[in-house]
Amino acid sequence: MAIPRPLSGGRLAALLIGVPVALALIGWGALNIVALAAASSISVNRSVAATGTTVSVDIAGGDLQLSPSPDRLVHVKGVVDYKLLRPAVSVSSSASGTSIGLSCQPIVVDQCWANLDIEVPAREAANASVVSGSISASDLDNLSLSSVSGSLLVSQASGVVDLSTTSGQITALAMGPAYVTVNAVSGSVSLAFAQAPARVSVQVTSGSVVVAVPTQGQTYAVEARSTSGGTSIGVPTDPTSSHVISISTTSGSISVEPGG
Repeated sequence: MAIPRPLSGGRLAALLIGVPVALALIGWGALNIVALAAASSISVNRSVAATGTTVSVDIAGGDLQLSPSPDRLVHVKGVVDYKLLRPAVSVSSSASGTSIGLSCQPIVVDQCWANLDIEVPAREAANASVVSGSISASDLDNLSLSSVSGSLLVSQASGVVDLSTTSGQITALAMGPAYVTVNAVSGSVSLAFAQAPARVSVQVTSGSVVVAVPTQGQTYAVEARSTSGGTSIGVPTDPTSSHVISISTTSGSISVEPGG
């Protein structure tokens, strides 16, 4: 009868580390299989009176569509897909404004995803933020939109517009006389104005920038800097103009061209 050899220090360490890791991976895989089998969705249809001056939306994962409300109510409609654990959707108003949130349980990969249409009353500012997902907004004034990973699309907005993304494309169409600030780490930026903007400020780390503005009887004070990429200025310029366009990118081309 063979006598088992004693475990060496290396083999013992491998067992002590490897076995728990293997069991954890098996458990994680099993949990996600259960989550897939338990996948479901909930419908959202909520309306609250707008209080304060701001509508704020903050969710981890999902796509948001913002548009004007036909009345003084904030309307939230859509679907939330989830796995295993039902998320909580909150829509509330206070003296400071209206807040919309989505609480997902972070124990399962891709556990929760929302697709929401949100109607914002006139004269209310809209602040929307997602970690992963896209945001679109149309016919609203005074916007602040941000996504860590996802695209931003804005159309026919005026007032103060602040757009930022870590990774994703930023597009603005038929914009009014707005003050626009754009910050992007990785992604292209395309801004088109139907009316001359008061001020445009764009900072991009990696990506091209195109800004199209009306030129009939209009001049712009333009400052464009690209560390690595070409620069094209095709609009009438005047350093004393009250319409200011400032663009900088580390890697990518810059174009300021006629449009509108």
